[in-house]
Amino acid sequence: MPDPVCRVVREHHERSDGSGYPNGLGNGEIHPLSVIVAVVEVYTALLEHRPYLDRSFTKVEALAELERQRFPGKLIQVLAGVGEVAVGKVVGK
Repeated sequence: MPDPVCRVVREHHERSDGSGYPNGLGNGEIHPLSVIVAVVEVYTALLEHRPYLDRSFTKVEALAELERQRFPGKLIQVLAGVGEVAVGKVVGK
């Protein structure tokens, strides 16, 4: 596998404040592609139904949660402009 792919797999649960895992990497240590995958993964997880939650988040709530988790604002803006998401795929705008 190419190094960037391996890094994304390893780092997509890392967070810029060092609170992520498995290595507690901080800002500047996380590959930009890992950050992109992380924000998309969290966003889609919030929008999808989870059996352990009463309901999924609305788009507005999910975007606010991404801000609360301190994901990069530019990535949040991009997601705000994306149409409806269903099973990880954009289905309309």
